[in-house]
Amino acid sequence: MRLVRVVAPKFVAGFLTDGRVRVCAPILRKYLFGRTDDEARAIIARRGWKASLLLGPGVSEHMKGDALADFDRDGFECARDFE
Repeated sequence: MRLVRVVAPKFVAGFLTDGRVRVCAPILRKYLFGRTDDEARAIIARRGWKASLLLGPGVSEHMKGDALADFDRDGFECARDFE
């Protein structure tokens, strides 16, 4: 599972995906729950939101790939845009 952070003008929320959105914040549920990653990207872009894949202590090593260093002081790194 990958953690994605969504930033909008009036909220910041997240969801977990394994290729399909499996878990998401209540504010995202009606838009993203059960959608594929491609569908989620399209919805996020259409609504003008920004999304980033987050890496952190709760993410397994194989999901981190080459981005194992440079964590910020909160222990999270914006690995790359989800778009």
